[in-house]
Amino acid sequence: MNRWSWYIFDKLTFKSGIDYSFLKLDSTEIGNRIRHDGGIYLTAEFKPAKFFLIVPSVKIIFTGSATSESETNSAVVPKLGLLWNVTDNVAIRNNYFRNFKFPDFEELYWGDGIAGGMGGIGNPNLRPEDGWGADIGVSWQITEALLLESTVFAQWIKDSIHWFSGNNGIWQPENVGEAALFGFDGKIGFGIPVSIGPVKKIAVSFSYQYIISYLLSYGYTFNSNKRIPYNPEHTLSCSLGFIWDNGSVTFSGHYESLRYHDTANLTILKPVFLLSAGVNQRLGKDITVFGTLRNILNTSYESFYDYPMPGITLTLGARINLEAK
Repeated sequence: MNRWSWYIFDKLTFKSGIDYSFLKLDSTEIGNRIRHDGGIYLTAEFKPAKFFLIVPSVKIIFTGSATSESETNSAVVPKLGLLWNVTDNVAIRNNYFRNFKFPDFEELYWGDGIAGGMGGIGNPNLRPEDGWGADIGVSWQITEALLLESTVFAQWIKDSIHWFSGNNGIWQPENVGEAALFGFDGKIGFGIPVSIGPVKKIAVSFSYQYIISYLLSYGYTFNSNKRIPYNPEHTLSCSLGFIWDNGSVTFSGHYESLRYHDTANLTILKPVFLLSAGVNQRLGKDITVFGTLRNILNTSYESFYDYPMPGITLTLGARINLEAK
């Protein structure tokens, strides 16, 4: 991965980059697979006025295999971003973009679920995901401690990739087809200076996302009201953090409304609420210890149909920062 920036003059900046990855798999189960992935992009940041920024961008991505089973494919992914600083505290952002994704290595070549006992099998006939979208949002720094952000968006998707469990219990990715999404995303966060023992600040945040999706394949129309699998209509998150000089503890909750497993929307995954907590404490100058407790309520839930997720889990760790002059 390589990144470059050229500062032409005060009102114009060019940014470019190249990324490349090489994957090789030599398996007795699925054979010898070699794949090349990468892309090159160019972005211009043009500021015609102090309060306005225009950011056009284009990226060319490619994927290919050294075997004769697939040819090298490429796609052009453009984007246009606009930023208007209405005041020092209010900004409006507007984006227009293409979404494009080649199937990844696992989606194409995952091992034989029956012979290997892995529970899943890849699909070498998958088509790339493609789509176009736009959004417009506003951020408002109401006070030094209070921030409000909201965005509305729309997106058209073709051949979105999702994993499904068949009648034999084996999971395999499939292209869903054509779909349209419309949604809203809002967040409010604020910090309260306090003096409660060692606690110096209490941070609170709330976020809400609403997405309404419509499947437009398999004979469905907008009037059919069929949803994209595994896309919840309502998602809510909240957090409460207590911050002191050398550390913090944060409690967070996450809720997702019901989701559908299949394109016919016959199989339902129930709504779920998860509660977690995390603590960080710096020891001296260079060492920080941390702990994360996930799913505190030991909720039984499934992220995918018939695939139970872990109950309460604890993760402990440490980070060490080493510097030399």
